[in-house]
Amino acid sequence: MRQLTTAWTAGDIAAFLLAVPVTSLVAAVFLALVISAWRARAEANVAPGAAAMVDDGLRRRYRPQHVGLGILAASVGVAFFGAYLFRVFVPSEASATPWLRFTLLLIVAAAGFAALLVVILRRRDDRPGEPVLGIRRTWATFTHRSALLPGALAAILLVATSLIGGAASSTDAEGRFTMLEIPVPNVSGVDPVRVSFYGWAYGGPVLVMLGVLLLLTWAVLHGSAAVPFLGPGLVAAERELRRKTAAGVISIFTSVALLTTADAWRLIGRSASVSSLEIMGENEGRPYEVAWRHTELASVASWGAPILEVCALTILLLVVIRMSHHPVSANTPRESERVR
Repeated sequence: MRQLTTAWTAGDIAAFLLAVPVTSLVAAVFLALVISAWRARAEANVAPGAAAMVDDGLRRRYRPQHVGLGILAASVGVAFFGAYLFRVFVPSEASATPWLRFTLLLIVAAAGFAALLVVILRRRDDRPGEPVLGIRRTWATFTHRSALLPGALAAILLVATSLIGGAASSTDAEGRFTMLEIPVPNVSGVDPVRVSFYGWAYGGPVLVMLGVLLLLTWAVLHGSAAVPFLGPGLVAAERELRRKTAAGVISIFTSVALLTTADAWRLIGRSASVSSLEIMGENEGRPYEVAWRHTELASVASWGAPILEVCALTILLLVVIRMSHHPVSANTPRESERVR
C-alpha cells in the first residue's frame, strides 16, 4: 500500500492562509481605500483641468460604457469567488470541464468587452454634423504607454506559465494533461508520484481565450478612439472621458490575466508540498524522499499566487470606485445644449 505524505511548516501554513481569497479580498479592500483616498487628496490640491470641465450632458453620453465597465469589474470579482466556492463544495467539477476553472474569468471579461464594443459602436450613429479634422487616432491614443506595461507583463506571465506548465505536465487516466509525475529517486520498480498540475488541459484553452480577450481589448480601444468627436469645442472634454474608458478596459484585462495566473500558480505550488512517499512493507517502514526538480519554482509560485491575487482584486476595486464616481459639472447651459 502506497501512502503519500507531505511536510507542513509554518511557512506552508502562512502560504495557505494568504492563498485564501477572503484574505486577499480584505487586503485588496484596504489597499483600494487607501489608494482612492490618496488620489482624492491629490486631485483636490490640483487646479481643475479638462476632467472638471466635462459637461453633464456629455458625461451622460459616456455613462453607459463607464457604468458597464464598473459592472464588468464587479462581475469578474464575483465570478472569481463563485468559482472558488464551487471548487470547494463541488471538487469533482474539474473532471467534467477541466478547462473552465481557468478560463471562466477570461470568458466573463470577453463577453463584457463584446457588449461594451456594441455600446461604443452604436454611438457612431448619433454624432452631430460638425466634424473634427486633422486628428488621427489609434487604439493607443487615449492611454499612456506606461499604462499598457502592466497588462502586457500580465499577459506574458500567463503565456509563460501556460507553456512551462504544459511542457512539464503528463497525462491522467483519461489521457488529459492534468498531472505532474514526480519520480522516486534511486528506487527501481516504484511508480512515480502523480499530483494535479496546471498542464495543457488547462493551459491550452487559457491561451486560446487570452488571444480572444486580447483581440476584443484592442477592438474596444480602437472603437472608442475611432468614434468622431462631437465638435471642436468638446475635444478636450471627450479626451478625458475616453481616457477613463481606456483605463478601465486595460485595468480589467490586467486583473483577469493576473487572477488566472494566480490560480495556475496555486495549482503548481501544490507540487512543492510533496516531500515523501511511504510504501507499507517496504524500506523498513521509512518513507522515500520525493521532490520535483523544480520544487523551488513551485514554492515561488505558491507564495506569489496570493500576491498576484491581491494586486488584481485591488485593481478591480479601483475600477469599480472610479467608474461609479460621476462628479457634478458646473458648465454653462450653452455647452449642454451642444451636447444634446
